Order: sequence, then C-alpha cells, then structure tokens
Amino acid sequence: MYTSSIQKKDEPLVSIIVPIYNVEKYLSECIDSIINQTYKNIEVILINDGSTDQSFEIANRVSKQYKNIVLINQSNKGLSAARNVGLEIAKGEWLVFVDSDDLISLDFVSVMLNANIENNTKLCAAQMTRDLKLLDYCNKNTVHVMEEDNYIELVDKFYKSKYTPIGAWGKMYHKTLFNSVRYPIGIIYEDGVTFFEVMSKVNKISLIDINLYYYRIVSNSILHADISQKNFDIFKKNQLIESWIRQKYPDDINYAYKFNKNYNNRTAIEALRGTIKGKKIARSFLISLKEDNKKYSLLLKQSSFVYNNLFIYSIYLCAYSAHLYSRKFIRKFTQ
Repeated sequence: MYTSSIQKKDEPLVSIIVPIYNVEKYLSECIDSIINQTYKNIEVILINDGSTDQSFEIANRVSKQYKNIVLINQSNKGLSAARNVGLEIAKGEWLVFVDSDDLISLDFVSVMLNANIENNTKLCAAQMTRDLKLLDYCNKNTVHVMEEDNYIELVDKFYKSKYTPIGAWGKMYHKTLFNSVRYPIGIIYEDGVTFFEVMSKVNKISLIDINLYYYRIVSNSILHADISQKNFDIFKKNQLIESWIRQKYPDDINYAYKFNKNYNNRTAIEALRGTIKGKKIARSFLISLKEDNKKYSLLLKQSSFVYNNLFIYSIYLCAYSAHLYSRKFIRKFTQ
C-alpha cells in the first residue's frame, strides 16, 4: 500500500459528502468504511434525500454515535441537490463524494490526501473496482501525475483514462474547485456538466493505481434501472456542456460535440438492450440518441451514414460495444 507521509500537525480536515436515498441494505456498510478511515481528521456529511425506507433511521442512529457526523434530513430533491447541500456546509479543506451504496478503502483518505499534497495537486483520482475482493488491489506503478497546460487536452486525456473521470466519486478535490460550481439540479447525468467546470480549474491531476473505491451495481439505481423518461435528461446535459464550452472556450466547441457524441453512443448501448427486450421507451430513447448524433456528425462535418437508419445504427452499436469490452479486457490484463 502507498503509505502516507503527512505529519499530524499538518493534517487538514477532509469533508466526506454522502447523499442517501433508499439504500437501507447497504448504508451501514458504506458508513463503516468511511468512519473507520485510517486518516482520522474527517467530517462526514450524510444527506438523507427523502428516503422512504429505513435509511434515515440507520443514518440517525450512527450520527448519534460519532461527533464528526453531520446528518441533514430533507425532502426528496435529487442527487445534485443533496450534493450541493453537502458542499454548502462542508468545513473541510478537501472534499470527497461517496455514493451511499458503495464502499471506500480504509486508506482512501490517507492515500488520496498524501498524493495531492506531495504532488501539489488539487484533484486526485483513484481506480475503482466492481469486485469487492479487489478493493485495495495495488498496481506496482502506484502514483503518477497527469499534466497539461491546455484545458481541452487535459480533459480529453483524463476522460479517456481508466480512472472513471466523469463520476463525482472516487476522487478528492480541494474545496476551491467548487467555488462557484454546483451540480445542476433536476437532471441525471449531472456529473458530466460539473466535470467540465471543475477541470477548468486544474492543470494537473494525481492518479492512484490502487482500487480505493468499490462501485456497487444496484439494479434499481438511476443509471442502472430500465430506461425511463429520466434518461432523456442526457439531452439537457449535452446542451449544458455545449453552452458552457461555448461561453468559456468558444474555439473548442467541436470538442463538446465530440464528447457528447461519444457519451450518446455509450448510453445508446444500454438503450439498444432495452429495445431488444421490447421496451418501447428504450426504442424511443435510442432513436433520439441516433438523431442527436446525426446532428453532431453534421456539425463536425463527419459522415452521418450510421445514424441515417436505426438498423444500421444498431449494428454499429454492437460493434462499438464489442470494441469497448475488448479494450477493457486488454487493459485488465496488461496493467
């Protein structure tokens, strides 16, 4: 394990923000992984976002046992709103987001904070695993720094990396990265927008080749449930990204088109699975993604052939899915 060289007198406060919604089955395990961190100067902010199961009761019981746990109880406003509440009240110099059905390594804070301090970075990202047995698995090349002076080049390099760049979780942020930045309320895929804003405030990132975050696949979670009307929020997300890039980096607007097009294709794979199962809303979503990417192809002056017909697009997605899987397989056995 990558050990910490932080001196006790220099230990800054780290705020860990945990939005909670109907996760009674996993919440105690999640909180245990946080409260038992080897790095002790932490503040744990639990935001119960209108849970209808026993999640609030679990969080309330635990919060009474530890002085460093802050519990907020609110009506259901969504993940973004819950995270924003945490950002508003966080006292820490450093910020961490944990989804309430996930786990973090007991060394998560220590390792991430040490990397940020030693490398003079304000953002650190670790690898995640979906296999609990591989939590804390360590690659021999433990820590390195990704650095680019050009904003788009750093965004693109990080986006294409193995460190799950889009998600809020699995990272440690300096609090200043969220000055004037909040998660967009009322949509899913909210991480995609905030990703661009946060990345505009850094020119280098510490990267940890240790599985410090366990990402649990839960069938009824927003992004892993069957396709619903909420998934159409991806088009709002695309518009927000385009608007932000057009305002801040107008010469790089084509990158926003490419990014959204790629994100649409990845999302369309799941929509295709739903379509094959006979789900009408999944088919409607797939058609909308196809049309959106046809638009982006025209804006980028690229061929729109695969987007002209749903059958051809479906064949393309099958090939694209196989490509992504093979790349992940190769990466797994070559790292």
